[in-house]
Amino acid sequence: MAAGKDVVKFYDPLYELNVFSNSHSVSTFRLFFEGRNSEERNFYEEVLNTYEMGRLFHLKQSGLAFLIFPSATHNRFAHSIGTWTLGTLAMSESKVLISPSRRDDRPGRGIEFESLSNYLSGPENSPKGLSFLMSLLVHDIAHKPFSHILENNESMIKAGVKTHEESGIDIIQGNKEAPIFASYQKRAESMGLPMISTVLKEYEDKGMLSVKTISDLLEGGQKEDSMIQLLHELVSGVVDLDRLDHYNRDSYFTGVKLAGVGIRGILENIIIDPSEKRIYIHEDGVNHVLHLLFAKELLWKEALDSDRIRSYDTMLNRAVSIYLDSNATGHDTAYDIASSMDDELVSMLRTGKDSRDLIDRIMSRRAYLQIWNGPTNWERSRLMGRFSEFLNDNKLDPNRWLIHVPQNYGRTPSWMNLNVYKRDGQIGQIGENNPTLINYFEGQESLRSRRIRVFVHPDEQKDRDINRLKQTLNGYLMSA
Repeated sequence: MAAGKDVVKFYDPLYELNVFSNSHSVSTFRLFFEGRNSEERNFYEEVLNTYEMGRLFHLKQSGLAFLIFPSATHNRFAHSIGTWTLGTLAMSESKVLISPSRRDDRPGRGIEFESLSNYLSGPENSPKGLSFLMSLLVHDIAHKPFSHILENNESMIKAGVKTHEESGIDIIQGNKEAPIFASYQKRAESMGLPMISTVLKEYEDKGMLSVKTISDLLEGGQKEDSMIQLLHELVSGVVDLDRLDHYNRDSYFTGVKLAGVGIRGILENIIIDPSEKRIYIHEDGVNHVLHLLFAKELLWKEALDSDRIRSYDTMLNRAVSIYLDSNATGHDTAYDIASSMDDELVSMLRTGKDSRDLIDRIMSRRAYLQIWNGPTNWERSRLMGRFSEFLNDNKLDPNRWLIHVPQNYGRTPSWMNLNVYKRDGQIGQIGENNPTLINYFEGQESLRSRRIRVFVHPDEQKDRDINRLKQTLNGYLMSA
């Protein structure tokens, strides 16, 4: 990182861009980068120097994958500025469809498209442009340690901890009633660092952005504003900028290369239609999207959803549950965990006897062994009940027999509803000319969302009839 009054530069091995440069090409925001109207202060430098953004340096983007892929130690700060970088490219490359009634009133009569940056440069839209870029930059500020592993932890949910998206909105809004904000505030004050809500509020007061718009872009609210809804799709949708950077970055650092996925080819073929409240992929960009989906399958199959990584994930989840369930102040502790950094969480879990056993096994790369895996059709709570019955009926230690349930259990997104803008101006769907491929992608996604794994402490295999227990477990989990 290089910093000065007029520039903040980060060098990224993926995009090779000087991110946050004052000479940024998106002219709509040149005033920000040049420091005018802001007493020569660099807006982005102030945001990046907040406690919340600095914390992202200490959260690994790929969770515990580094235990198998040693280079996968990249952090959520790098991912956040990478997502922002793609946002700046989208501003110049992605297009907005001009409604027929407006085409003859604009320079270049009859023109069909304009850049997203140009569309958002109008007086009524200009705060949306910077708010859009800020939503991309701050979308992960409330992420829990080690990526998504703790997002569905039942003990943390029971203690009232929200999702990282919901918590992030409380933080950027400075919601003093939210326990997660209080936890972050305590840490920021102890380090003498500003909070992001303070910086955003100052620039909101100058009319440069809207904290409410940033919140709406993160959660998809404000349904009466079609442009906010459409920009939300670029923040969190089927082919959004968060996923584009996530797939690209994780594949690079795990070594599962994406082999030339045309990210710019996707961005320049995104078409936003405010009149119809839709986002399209131009027909010329369909192959780029299909290439991305293939690459995503490879990344998940070979790396992120591998059996050994899921074993470590499940062990960490159990360690956190044990620690919280044995802690008399579980509510406050849950928020301490949610706002901690990766290394802090490891240190915390090592202070509890049973949680220490698990975290020490994780950090010394001694994974539990997978004993069973397969899809089930049980409703989630009943599935967990069936597994508990199996443990109780067979007098098994719940700390040595662990079950992994996917975060999106039973929820399969549909790629078929990705709209395609054809060269003749007609609208179709991506599955029309690629049904076999799309069915494959949806089938893989559905299989992952239902795939249950059971892991066991290696010592359990020494003293028990494991084959009999496998058959018994199959009866508990497969009879729905």
